[in-house]
Amino acid sequence: MSYTCGISPMESMEDPIFTDEKCFIPLSHRQQKHSTWTIDLAYLLKRFQISCTYYTITPGVDMSYKSDSFYGKVLEKDSERVTRKFAEAPSVGVEVNLREVDLEEILRHLSTNHQPVIALVNSSLLFCVFCNWNRLGAEARMCCPLALGYQGHYIVVCGYNRPRGLIYYRNPSLRDRVCCLPFDSFELSRTCRGTDQDLLFINPSAPPRPDTGEEVGSGGDETVQAEDEVVVDVPGSPK
Repeated sequence: MSYTCGISPMESMEDPIFTDEKCFIPLSHRQQKHSTWTIDLAYLLKRFQISCTYYTITPGVDMSYKSDSFYGKVLEKDSERVTRKFAEAPSVGVEVNLREVDLEEILRHLSTNHQPVIALVNSSLLFCVFCNWNRLGAEARMCCPLALGYQGHYIVVCGYNRPRGLIYYRNPSLRDRVCCLPFDSFELSRTCRGTDQDLLFINPSAPPRPDTGEEVGSGGDETVQAEDEVVVDVPGSPK
């Protein structure tokens, strides 16, 4: 977990509050003093009055990761702070659910609530079918699981295409595009060891819309539709 990875998904959501130089940016620089965990993102969203639900299978820090190169000494350094935040979450209004979430529940959230999901994934398995970013490398690592290392990375899941079996997501490392990933590859990257299956469901500010069963996009000012097109969808934007 790093500062850039942890904070960047907020900016990928393209909410104006996350580009406000007077509030979000100074706070994000303070966050730079330590690594960013998903519970930190949940608290940050709460601070900006953005409702979310945090799903994880690990309430705190899994010390079995201590031998992993990605986590290294970070576990001991952050353990007390992260454990305290989990313990205090109910009293400060941060909703944490300790359970697994399947793919259908993620798709249902996108369809009915029209809000994004921040997912912790293994970036070693992340690639894009559209632009072929990291595709060869990820496929090679899938064929050789013994050589697969864990590199934690947050992405913003913003839509799907069920007939084609594709998830649409925003990668903070690739700010100029919406990427897509097959369902099975997405599931592998978000459920592998090291992720704790961490998900942040952004909750709607208005009552959820009926589920029509159609492919939808969410998060920011772009909507990915069934035709695999990115359409600007904010008032006053060109069509």
